[in-house]
Amino acid sequence: MHTTRATRRLIPAVSAVAALVICALPAEASAEMLIINEPFSVDEGGQFTDCGPTIDWAVHIEGQISIRTGKGKEASAFFAREQSSGHEEWTDADTGDVLLTIDWRQQIHDIKATRLDGSVFEFTTTQVGQPLTVRDGDGNVLVRDRGLIAFTYTFDTLGDDVPGGEFVEDVGVRIAGPHPGFDLDLCTLL
Repeated sequence: MHTTRATRRLIPAVSAVAALVICALPAEASAEMLIINEPFSVDEGGQFTDCGPTIDWAVHIEGQISIRTGKGKEASAFFAREQSSGHEEWTDADTGDVLLTIDWRQQIHDIKATRLDGSVFEFTTTQVGQPLTVRDGDGNVLVRDRGLIAFTYTFDTLGDDVPGGEFVEDVGVRIAGPHPGFDLDLCTLL
């Protein structure tokens, strides 16, 4: 999976927004029901030393998320669609100089769920757009990803007909388009 610092924080942030909204939902969901269609905004920040010097980071993410129920054999699966953009900035904690900026515009969409056994499904989720554009402190583009990434994984919905469940395992990734930042260690760009 995409292992950049930005994406590792993006997925939990979006999941946290979805979880907060889902907790407020009724326990019953009828077939083909749009459960949620809401905007979200997340601001986070902190420090890390993974790259050597102490780096301050701040990220702003905003977008729209919708969740709908499955239908037919996939009735207990829930499908999410998220459109988001974000900006992250890394600065030297000692000098305040901007070291890197990370921007993205993307859509993440659960496009397929196949029941494997009981409440366990194999999902395919696509990510399209520009999931990563990294610039140095002067604004020069260092890395730009664009195109499509399809993630396939197994997920247990727990069979309770409520959104959520447990991740089981990664099955595979298919990449289309230039994605030089897919497994990039951003520390190497500093």
